[in-house]
Amino acid sequence: IFAKEVSRTWRSSEQIAGLFVFSLVPIAIAYHLAHYLSYLLVAGQLIIPQASDPLGLGWNLFGTVDYETNIGIIGAKFVWYTAVIAIVAGHVLAVGVAHFVALRVFENARAALRSQFPFLVLMVGYTVMSLWILSQPIVESPNYASIREPSGLLSLAPEELGETCLDMAAGEKIRYQFESNHPVAFDIHYHDGTTIQIPVQLNDVTEISDIFVADVDQSYCLMWSNQTATRGTLTYRVVRP
Repeated sequence: IFAKEVSRTWRSSEQIAGLFVFSLVPIAIAYHLAHYLSYLLVAGQLIIPQASDPLGLGWNLFGTVDYETNIGIIGAKFVWYTAVIAIVAGHVLAVGVAHFVALRVFENARAALRSQFPFLVLMVGYTVMSLWILSQPIVESPNYASIREPSGLLSLAPEELGETCLDMAAGEKIRYQFESNHPVAFDIHYHDGTTIQIPVQLNDVTEISDIFVADVDQSYCLMWSNQTATRGTLTYRVVRP
């Protein structure tokens, strides 16, 4: 409506909306990249073992059936910067596409230029809002008790990962327990520079209660992976004796 008014064109608002809908394509691509790149790079590794045994018959066609997903393939800083660059670039390209369309469909260059003012304001608003959302914490600040003894409910889609982390001193013990309605892969790991140390690793488990003793001062993460074809739920609890 605003583009129609400022450009003084004979085209209807519906026609203008249909012509400029293509400017949303770069934004859609940018948001998919920002939100799902990390999931693609982590969960996408599952194709490596599945390529050797695509039918689940125990084959090992390419010798990769024992490949383990590397969750440290990318870091949080890389994901954040990629999301910011993708969002900014997507909105800049969207403005460019809208301007190109305007030059082709409006009566003269002046009308095309005037029609872009509402789109420019909209794109700047989208960009500012998107970057503000990215700057916010993804969860509310937990209380001290939940940091020391985390617990909760996870709903995991097929191939989805879920984890909870806590700081432990060398020699410190925790009792961890969980129960799932689907078999899951479970591990306790920590990041040592660019490598991942995994002191505990289990596959196809639905229930466990055990004690873990930390070897070094580190932030240890308990991680679950749903390797079934349907969504599952899991409850977990960590207690410090």
